[in-house]
Amino acid sequence: MNMFSKLFSHPKQFSKRVMVNYVETLIFEGWLKTGDQLVSISVISVAKHQFADTAKGCEVYRSKNKKALFMTSKRIDQSLAKERIQKMQGKYRLPGLLKAFDRLCRDALKAYVS
Repeated sequence: MNMFSKLFSHPKQFSKRVMVNYVETLIFEGWLKTGDQLVSISVISVAKHQFADTAKGCEVYRSKNKKALFMTSKRIDQSLAKERIQKMQGKYRLPGLLKAFDRLCRDALKAYVS
């Protein structure tokens, strides 16, 4: 089991172990900036609601859910990105890992603002 599998196997425990104090990594438009390094990476963005400027054909349907997710991608073919989102673990519309990340970010933001 790799490091990420261990961290995200229990999302609630993960969010209790990690403290977000400052930004040390920045991802923007497919470029990862960490320390002194700038690296090109693939980025897949997923949303439950379509933005006004989201291109057509960005809908992703998972499982038997009739509501779509909307995704965009940088530095990765859109059809491959869709396939990867569809194959993610979880029986609901939003994959389990994305749901865990969403919860972690919301909790961190809430703690930062209060």
